[in-house]
Amino acid sequence: MLRSDPPKLGVQLGQHLDDLRATAALHRLYVLFVMEHATRRVHLVAGLVGTILADMHDEWQSGERRYLSEGSMAQLKPTSDTGGMAAIDSGE
Repeated sequence: MLRSDPPKLGVQLGQHLDDLRATAALHRLYVLFVMEHATRRVHLVAGLVGTILADMHDEWQSGERRYLSEGSMAQLKPTSDTGGMAAIDSGE
């Protein structure tokens, strides 16, 4: 059976206001924790990727796998054609 005089919304909210505040505070703490954890994870992954890329760059730069090694440059233009260039006069 329905009550003849239902309680007003303000009275109902007042009774549960402490519960709502506690729930909202816990939710904020949870969100902050999740965001902080995600930020740490992103920084960790970015640092690892940066380290791997730096290592690969060093390997390509100093090892046999250079970006522009002498052998690969020689294959681009096997013979040196200087016929069309003017000779530099030493001035003597």
